[in-house]
Amino acid sequence: AINLNDKSDLILAYARIGAYFWQSAKYSASLQILLKGISLCQQENFPGYLSLLYQNIAWVYVNIGQYNQALNNLRRAVLYFPASFDPFYNLPVQTYITYSWAYLFMGNPDSASYSLNKVNDLILDRIDPVSYDQYLGSMAALLTDLKQYEHATQVCLKAIETFKKNNDNQTLDYTYAQYATILLKNQKFREAIPQAKLSLNTALVINDKMCIVIASKIISDCYDSLGNTDSTLYFLKLNVSYYADLVNARNVSEIEAAAFSNQLRDKE
Repeated sequence: AINLNDKSDLILAYARIGAYFWQSAKYSASLQILLKGISLCQQENFPGYLSLLYQNIAWVYVNIGQYNQALNNLRRAVLYFPASFDPFYNLPVQTYITYSWAYLFMGNPDSASYSLNKVNDLILDRIDPVSYDQYLGSMAALLTDLKQYEHATQVCLKAIETFKKNNDNQTLDYTYAQYATILLKNQKFREAIPQAKLSLNTALVINDKMCIVIASKIISDCYDSLGNTDSTLYFLKLNVSYYADLVNARNVSEIEAAAFSNQLRDKE
């Protein structure tokens, strides 16, 4: 017979595989396996990984642009904080970082700032390299959104060095793109291009489709501003190709997403 320890390991595996799937733009597969983890938690009366599972479900919804569903699942993650843990990551920090990205994409920088202030308070309790990396990346994105470019640049440069030290390519590619965005907005096109290419090359290695789309668009825009038609068209074609792949990957239909949401409500 499988004991609880074995099943808790299986639940953690579901959470990790679900995270790998959404990071690889396999959103439907991610939702399915994360829901299996929640079902097993409830079947075994083991809430230990519920916050982790709900936080990963929220990331799926952030990536497919269903931000209210993301917020609903983040609230569930917070609800289970007292009973939850993760052997590697600071779960409250991870959750409020996810909150910050959801609010940024919703165009609500005040709520994103509040979430990152919570992270700043919580990260002192338990610092792990991945959470700290993501905090720096999120802060750079917020400062860029607020047009505080000088401060954003400082955070980006600090973040890039930290990510290299931690070998964290998943966060590094976005931060290169963030730095390139700051340079682009300041019309420093020649400086922006190599940063965006670093982002693109890193994203291609780990097949981060969303970042490939972002970086290729920055490069194309920079070459367009410099009057380099051939390079503009080359990177624009790359952008269009990966954007089509990303749209296809995001195509978790409203009916399918609603079905997942209903299943989650039924399990509460």
